[in-house]
Amino acid sequence: DITQYLLAKRKQLEKDINANFRGLNENLQTQQQMKTLQKAVEDHETKIENAKDLCDTFLKVWWIVLVIRTHPFMSHQKAKDFSEHCKAFIGGEESEVKKEISKAQDRVIME
Repeated sequence: DITQYLLAKRKQLEKDINANFRGLNENLQTQQQMKTLQKAVEDHETKIENAKDLCDTFLKVWWIVLVIRTHPFMSHQKAKDFSEHCKAFIGGEESEVKKEISKAQDRVIME
């Protein structure tokens, strides 16, 4: 019977449309999550850069004060070695933050 056939086609079309809307909604949510995650990553990167700048400034001032007050004859090489040690420490902290960002990205992808 043609009526039954048309009703079945209509139901199938409704199911297909609903499935498409669900898929679109899921994609939209994923895009929103990715935008949120991207913003968080950018914020963390900005904070890392600001912290590095602050540390660099602090260490330079601290080093100058330390050298002037306690070691007026300290060699340039010792100062350079200390500076490299500080940079390595700051770099290690940065890699830890990047690991946490990667974990957050993985969690969003899993959802």
